[in-house]
Parts: sequence; structure tokens; C-alpha cells
Amino acid sequence: MSRRTPEPILVNKTPFRGDDLRRFTLAAIRARGAEGAVKMIEYRISPSHRATGLTYCEESRIIMNFPRGYNARAYEDDLTEVAQILIHEIDHVLGLDHKDMRRLDDLEVPWIQGVRLRRRKNVPVRPVVEALESKIRSLVLALDEVWTPIPLEVRVLGGRRTRRTPRRKRVS
Repeated sequence: MSRRTPEPILVNKTPFRGDDLRRFTLAAIRARGAEGAVKMIEYRISPSHRATGLTYCEESRIIMNFPRGYNARAYEDDLTEVAQILIHEIDHVLGLDHKDMRRLDDLEVPWIQGVRLRRRKNVPVRPVVEALESKIRSLVLALDEVWTPIPLEVRVLGGRRTRRTPRRKRVS
């Protein structure tokens, strides 16, 4: 009876489809012969325009950052760079140190041929902006409970009607 090697837990914090990321991840793990070694991989979008990776060796956990603005159709080199960094991080999980590894540019990743990362549908393009808007809305609601508006004052200046924004006064 053959025993199936457990797949790593995949955490997807990107706009890409999870099944595509899973295929990409498993292809890299198989290419390195690291089945069962990696416990978890978290995919994120990097705050910079560079792909980066981070490995927690004791936990066999990898964090991969796609470059901000990544577009699979326009930047095929970006996917190659992400694949090279993923292989590098898998090597860390396998116990290799930098002195034992080849340079990133020298890593060949033929297994990414035909790999496509498609975008999920209905994923907010800017989740950070939406989170900030939500926080601002809740702050405004909290302020409305404490502050009451003073009625608008309309003045005519030089034949032009202007409107001043309401000032708020604190309710004691």
C-alpha cells in the first residue's frame, strides 16, 4: 500500500487562483525532490516591484512575495524570477545554506513552461485601500456619536456665494 506524501498548506493572499498556485508550488517541490519537506507556503504581493522569499527552516514554512504590479501576460520574466526564488527557499527547507546553492540567475526552471497564473474573479484590486476606507468610516461613525455639527454658514463674498464647511463642537 503506497502512502501519499502530504501536500503543503497553501495560504493565498494574492489575486491569483489557488489551483494555479498549487500546481506551480507542487511542480517546484517535485522538481527539487522535496515532497513532504515543505509544510506551508504563503503567497503575498510584495510592497516593492521585486519578488522576494523568506524561509522559516524550523517550521518548514516559506513566504513568497510576487512583485507588486505582477501581470502574467506582460511579465513572463517575473514568473521565472518567482520560480527561481521559490526553488531557493525550498533548498533552505532542505537544509542547504547559501554557500551550498547556485546563484538565482543560474537556477533553471523548465518546469514553469506552460504554467499560467490566472486572476481570481471578484477579488478587490486594492484591498489595502478598502481596509483603510472601512477604518475611516468606522472612525467617522464613532466621531458622530461624540461630536455634533454646527449648521452651515453661507456668506456672499464679492458677489460670489461660498459655503464654509461645518465646524463641529464637542458634546459634553
